[in-house]
Amino acid sequence: MKGRTLDVVSVTAATTGSTGRALKGVLMNDRRDTAWTPAELERIGRVEEVGIASYRPNGSLRPFITIWGVRVGDEIFIRSAYGVDNPWFRRAVAAGTGRISAEGIERDVRFSDAADADHSAIDAAYRAKYKSHPPRIVATVVGRDAPPTTLQLTPQD
Repeated sequence: MKGRTLDVVSVTAATTGSTGRALKGVLMNDRRDTAWTPAELERIGRVEEVGIASYRPNGSLRPFITIWGVRVGDEIFIRSAYGVDNPWFRRAVAAGTGRISAEGIERDVRFSDAADADHSAIDAAYRAKYKSHPPRIVATVVGRDAPPTTLQLTPQD
């Protein structure tokens, strides 16, 4: 079932039209991974910071947090400064889905482990994009400790 996720919708939510994403239960909505458009890739790749929010177990969206993100080819990646125990990162991994907000773009996304990604290319993208920041700050998202903190964002419809 690669490229698809299933969202759970409660009976109450189904009758009211609201969606619950992590509720154990009853009805399933099919969500499909899509591709970033060239305009989205360019804008997200250019913008200094992105907003990331994960879904709560009841299906509501958590508040956006501001982080750095990079484009590598046709993919978007984010990393957790200060490790895998950063609360936003733990919530994103647990939820598996959320939203990105950047430069007028707001899309539902799937958060995926990026273990198979080219981490040297991701490091290079972070170093190039954030070169105006002090090296000690950029160091929190690059190097040998960064791969486990990396999530790939895949847009969903």
